[in-house]
Amino acid sequence: MRGLHVLPLVCLASCAVAQIDYKVTMDRANAKLKVEVSFAPKGTETSLYMPRWAPGSYGINEGGVRIRDLTVTGAPGPVSHNGSSNWSFPNGGAKRVTVSYTLDTPVTDERVHFSGPSTYVYVTDRKEEKCNLELVLPANWKSYCGLDAAGPDKYTAPNYDVLADNPVSIGLLETDSYTSHGVPCTIVYSGGNPKKIDRKKVAAACQFVSDSEGDFFGGLPYKKYVWHFIVVDRPDGGWGLEHLSSTEIGIATGLGNLTKSVLAHEHFHAWNVKRIRSSVLGPFDYTQLPRTGALWWLEGVTDYYATVIPHRYGMF
Repeated sequence: MRGLHVLPLVCLASCAVAQIDYKVTMDRANAKLKVEVSFAPKGTETSLYMPRWAPGSYGINEGGVRIRDLTVTGAPGPVSHNGSSNWSFPNGGAKRVTVSYTLDTPVTDERVHFSGPSTYVYVTDRKEEKCNLELVLPANWKSYCGLDAAGPDKYTAPNYDVLADNPVSIGLLETDSYTSHGVPCTIVYSGGNPKKIDRKKVAAACQFVSDSEGDFFGGLPYKKYVWHFIVVDRPDGGWGLEHLSSTEIGIATGLGNLTKSVLAHEHFHAWNVKRIRSSVLGPFDYTQLPRTGALWWLEGVTDYYATVIPHRYGMF
């Protein structure tokens, strides 16, 4: 019986080590995000990397150039900056280290929106470990994110890819909500002027898309969903970027059929691209752009159904 008690203790110790803790503090006065990454180092050296591109947005953006004042506490050695996106330091037997850096971020009307690949460095060769995210916000600010909640302004992800794939909106934000197929969905206005758009019509359009596409597929593939909207003053159209359980969309105030098609397109990606995908689209190599010949399926088929489903279900 004694031997049966050892294995759980070993497992608990291992689980405590195999995770990366992220803390993001909003410095509203200086328009900066302070990011802290804490973990138990492994081996003799730690290598950090900031993604050079964001999934769904296929262009090199060199997110590492935005990082300011990167420091490491807990490790004895100096930090080496190896190009625009890579840092390394010797562990020196440290039990736990914290990497800190700041990022400039615009604060407009008490609203801030940020994406994972341009905010979080990852520990090289440890992207598969569990990640925790804690947000430290000014008084009365709230956070909205597609990740599983672990407490007020705290979230958890099974690995770095999922952490990075969930953008975050924080601030004093206008929001609306609805339920589709038993799943809670939240609409967040993270940019632009929400007073220029009919929020009831937006909520109805989002619900229609969730209901119809969920019906088409036989249910929704996520436990929660967040629409991050940036309001654009124009009669129709828009742009979007898909994620596992959320999307970022520039939504036209006119809310015409092209705009509704953008909603349908990005939401359809929750299945096609995020879960039905080429192998290069996850797990990700953030050091170089992926190459696939399947964009005709990933984008073409999505665009087709972004028109067909709303038409078949009566949106237009």
